[in-house]
Amino acid sequence: FPTRRSSDLLRYARESKETFNLSHFFESQKSQFYDDYLKKYDVDLDVKDESPFSITINEGRFIQVMDNLINNSCYWLHQQGETAEVPAISVVIRRPWLYVSDNGMGIAPAVEESLFEPFVTMKPKGQGRGLGLFIVRQLLDAVGCSIVLDERRNSYGRRYIFAINLSNILNSAAIFL
Repeated sequence: FPTRRSSDLLRYARESKETFNLSHFFESQKSQFYDDYLKKYDVDLDVKDESPFSITINEGRFIQVMDNLINNSCYWLHQQGETAEVPAISVVIRRPWLYVSDNGMGIAPAVEESLFEPFVTMKPKGQGRGLGLFIVRQLLDAVGCSIVLDERRNSYGRRYIFAINLSNILNSAAIFL
């Protein structure tokens, strides 16, 4: 995955918290880290800010959450091979929610209900341990937030949207920072 400054991840260990606007976060991360990584997989990243807001959280923790979701999307979009559509990841910011999805096949029905449990994966042996989404949930739980697999289904009849409730870390005084 994209190379990160060690200070981004070390801040997680110290649990320092920053307040930042989600749109600005994605703009910054896209140009600094995601563009090169996404280009490698020929994947577009579309961020829609429908209702802007800021959150207060350790930035390294939030980076780990987003990196995992984007990395998973890139992996599965790459696995599906050539399609008529350009592979794309969508992030929708809608206070207090963050929705992350891609235009791939979606989540296999066999793991819909257990997706966030440890060691659950559809990746071939040696390709994944089934810990990524479990860790994402743990990181969000630790700050009073949550992630669920949205009930909506794509054209393949599969659930495909990760809905992250950030209510507990909203910064109402800095909505438009």
